[in-house]
Amino acid sequence: MKSNPVPGQFGWTLQVDISFASVFLLLAPALPGIFLLLRKCTQQTTRFQNSDEDENEEQLYEAQGFGRYKYCGLRPNPFAAEPLPSYSLTELDLPLPHMEPNEIAALHDLEQCVVDVKQEGYQRADRATLLRYLRARQGDVQRAAKLFREAAAWRQTHDVNRALTHWNLDALERCLAPWWPSGGLLGFGLNGEPVAFERLGRCDFPRLTEALPFEILLKIDFVHCMRAMGALEEDAMRRQVPVGQLILVIDAHGFGIEHARIGAARKLAKLVESRTFLMTETIFQILVVRAPTAFVTAWDMFKVLFDAGIAKKVRMATEAHSLSLLRQFIDDDNIPAYLGGKKITHGDPECRHMVAPGGFPPKAALDRLKKLLEEEQFGNPLSMNPGLAPPPHGTTSATRPEGGDIIMMNAEPCGPQEAVYVHSSHEYYPFESNVCQGFFMSLHRPSDDPQHLKKGSCPQRKHMHKKQRLWEHRIQFSMKERVEGPVFFGVEQDRYQKVPWHQKAVVAQIVSAIKQAAGCLYQSNGDDPEKTKDEAERPVAVFPLTMMDQFIFTGEGEHPPDLTDPNFSNLGCSKERDSAGFKATLEALDLVPGPTFTFGFSCVAHYFNTLLSRNALERMLPPMSRLHVGICPPGFITMYGLKVDDSTADDRRHLDSKKLYLWRVAFWRSHVSPYVSAANELLLSSRKGYNKAMVLNKRRNCWGCL
Repeated sequence: MKSNPVPGQFGWTLQVDISFASVFLLLAPALPGIFLLLRKCTQQTTRFQNSDEDENEEQLYEAQGFGRYKYCGLRPNPFAAEPLPSYSLTELDLPLPHMEPNEIAALHDLEQCVVDVKQEGYQRADRATLLRYLRARQGDVQRAAKLFREAAAWRQTHDVNRALTHWNLDALERCLAPWWPSGGLLGFGLNGEPVAFERLGRCDFPRLTEALPFEILLKIDFVHCMRAMGALEEDAMRRQVPVGQLILVIDAHGFGIEHARIGAARKLAKLVESRTFLMTETIFQILVVRAPTAFVTAWDMFKVLFDAGIAKKVRMATEAHSLSLLRQFIDDDNIPAYLGGKKITHGDPECRHMVAPGGFPPKAALDRLKKLLEEEQFGNPLSMNPGLAPPPHGTTSATRPEGGDIIMMNAEPCGPQEAVYVHSSHEYYPFESNVCQGFFMSLHRPSDDPQHLKKGSCPQRKHMHKKQRLWEHRIQFSMKERVEGPVFFGVEQDRYQKVPWHQKAVVAQIVSAIKQAAGCLYQSNGDDPEKTKDEAERPVAVFPLTMMDQFIFTGEGEHPPDLTDPNFSNLGCSKERDSAGFKATLEALDLVPGPTFTFGFSCVAHYFNTLLSRNALERMLPPMSRLHVGICPPGFITMYGLKVDDSTADDRRHLDSKKLYLWRVAFWRSHVSPYVSAANELLLSSRKGYNKAMVLNKRRNCWGCL
């Protein structure tokens, strides 16, 4: 059988949709009539669980592993101990279907149209992928290019490419695996088409939308699409067949009027929009089996409203005629026994290890999901902006720091890159540079309200309560090589900003106040690369290592302290307990391979917070520009050694050529954050050379990033 691209009434082609979204939305214009008919059979519909059964069902489903292999049903051995299928972000040499000469020419034109999108790297642009978009728009190159660009933008905006590597899969994939999304991939059709089964009648999407924020459901669906698409492409590569021939079997037994709600339909439409972009032109046939008589009657009445191609793709049958419909496309060996076929897995006629049984998730499963979302740092569940992450546990909208969360990302030359972190009071993150490797931790009081801290509703409350500072950083590392020369830490930017004279005056006041309070500070507005013949200096404000607040030395072979230790502030030596001895220790410190060095610093945190508060800025700046003082997000927290030799002794600037970076991390406030794409742009630019980056990248100024 050959799949022909069939345009839909709603402006998209039918997509692989291992849920009931496709059929439900196809019937959307006819819903009033369908509702009337479904009311006649509501007495046949029952809910599949109640609160008394929730706990037992969760334990049973998890013990049996139901839904665990829902993406593995196309493999020769679905239960083999192998990683789950994953969508490849690198181009694949997928087999191409037969194409006519005019289609080959159109595919070549489409390749030329999207070269720029391919270079951005958010969307694969191999020929097999582009062909799916081309066929989704019936060979129209311009419309196909538009759809492809929209899909790339969708992936970028929602950070989809990192779903399987950076998101919390315990929460977004494994928690609800037996229940949502239901169904799974299971064998092949008569002509080798992949087959997916969906337990429509057991799903209760309207209730699910009431139990979970839609943004979480959307993220769950992103993960689902990346797995499903990965499984289809993995199978295509193994069997050397084209992608795009999926047969979707929807078991509608139990579907009733309570499942058909307009509000849920609107949310379902958003999921279908997502799948339009992520899984374009991959479905061949939809078979709705064990459908209520009223449902089939409604479809027969209203299918004339749809395009003939869509009507041909969707076939429906009541329970009495379901097996005969299935046998037109699938042999008995691949039809589950509960539907009349011969397929049984592990003695289960419903094949529930590979076809997730569905049903409304038990309360215990939903509670576990919500707890994971509160505790884990996987990306903001309340905002699909990939640059945002959830607030620390115990933080509410009423107690979050003024200006939003602090977001962090390792920056060149430190890695691992592309991982987005949030300021946390209970978690530390890895980093590695050319000269050292270790971990860092950023503490930020989630509330300015003393009562909130006193109640103990946030981590590290005992450490942060009754202290003037609102933030603190901890860093722990071991050296790969010795660092010569003085070591500095502080903040810098990756480009020069032209600052008006009155803003320079404000910055000068702030710097002067900090110098008076803290002592040693090196600060520079940077060099304008357009006016500098040689190497230009970055904007920077750094302190010598002696301005640290705490230091812990751990000898080689000994165990270093845990950065999250509640007793951390009492370890090692500190400026607070012995200022003179602490300074002497750091002045004599030699950063060499072997030992582990642990530092804690808040330094002038309370001075920064006071000087940069809204009231202070309002006193120093005109009302229309009080936030614009020449700083552009993201900023960079950094620690580096400064090489000093005879050739540069007279040049006191902190040039990149003199720096040996130990640690460098980009940071910004969530309320003014660049998306991850913008942060990546900055980091990629820095690899090409600082001066060029400063000239080519001009972004708005905002003091709020700090």
